[in-house]
Amino acid sequence: MNATHTPGPWIAHCAPSGAWIEGINNMAVIAKWDGESAGRMAMPNARLIAAAPDLLAALQDCVRVIIAVSPGRRMTPQRRAVVECARAAIARAKATNE
Repeated sequence: MNATHTPGPWIAHCAPSGAWIEGINNMAVIAKWDGESAGRMAMPNARLIAAAPDLLAALQDCVRVIIAVSPGRRMTPQRRAVVECARAAIARAKATNE
């Protein structure tokens, strides 16, 4: 994958001072929630965000497999809808603000 984001794996951390996500490869802080304002959802959110690189790669693999087993006209409408939805999610994840 040609990532334009901090490459994974990412890891979620939680401490009394807040929660944050670090990129393992270059130790970049991806996201941070400070202090008590982070609230009880900070760590679940951090875990979800930390899984993003793996989720993106898995979704891309799923699309490749679905297309490989159902090429062209053999693809059912349900599979086509799933592929379109997955491609839209992949595009949102890879979108740039350029």
